[in-house]
Amino acid sequence: MNRSPRTRFVSTWCLWALLAVIAAPAAFGQHSVAREWNEETLEAIRNDFARPTVHARNLYHSAAAMWDAWAAYDPLADTVLHHERLD
Repeated sequence: MNRSPRTRFVSTWCLWALLAVIAAPAAFGQHSVAREWNEETLEAIRNDFARPTVHARNLYHSAAAMWDAWAAYDPLADTVLHHERLD
C-alpha cells in the first residue's frame, strides 16, 4: 500500500501520542498515598447517598489526619487535630 507523506506523518504522530499517553504514568511515577486515600474516599462518596455535609466533614477529617501525620515529622509545620511532635 502506497501512502502519502501526510498520511504517514499523521499515522506516526498518532502512534507517538498513544505511546506518550500509555507511558505517562510510568514516567511521572505513582501517586502519593494521600492521593490514593482521597481517591478511595471519593469513590465511597460516589457509591453513597447524597449527604454533602457528612461527606465534607469526612473529607476534612481525613485530610487533617494526613496533614497531622506529615506535620509530626516537620518541626515548622502546625498541626490541626493532634498536637504531639516526634523528636
